[in-house]
Amino acid sequence: MLKGINSQVLSGQKIDFNKDQQGPKDPQQLDKTAGAGDRVSLAGEEAQAVTYQPVGTALTFDAQLEILKEFFATTLEKQGVSSQVSIEGVETELTELTPEEAQDLVAEDGFFGVEQTADRVVDFAVGLAGGDPGRFEAIMTGVEEGFRQAEEAWGGKLPEISYETLEAIREKMAEWVQSFEAASDGTEA
Repeated sequence: MLKGINSQVLSGQKIDFNKDQQGPKDPQQLDKTAGAGDRVSLAGEEAQAVTYQPVGTALTFDAQLEILKEFFATTLEKQGVSSQVSIEGVETELTELTPEEAQDLVAEDGFFGVEQTADRVVDFAVGLAGGDPGRFEAIMTGVEEGFRQAEEAWGGKLPEISYETLEAIREKMAEWVQSFEAASDGTEA
């Protein structure tokens, strides 16, 4: 067991180490004698202050957009879905869209517009649930979780169109459930 090293110089550094051999043996005595045990001191050149700065905290909008495009393209490809879209009969790679083409796609009547996207999500969810309105809660939990994951991938709040789409999905799902309730009551929804 090492009992002590005093005033040794290693690479220009002075190191002192002392172990108080008279330290408490009883754990209950530890509080009363705190500070009387081990002592280490190091001497040498004064250290430079270092400031931590996280990498990538100031991503530009374009960089975020590029990350999102790559994320969706990769996700679609893994699901066996093409990352190409047909614009006026011409196949275009999603990651190569111009801002104008992208704007057309998310316009009110565009393929990725609120209503068309909500319709596709609801059709998919209803099909997945086997048309069973009793699965409404599970469907909506899945939709909400998907949006939460999208927020994480995006790094915070999504573009407003995403929340408009989520609200449209909620409304369409509620209408779907109401249509079953109305049918069972003999009324029309």
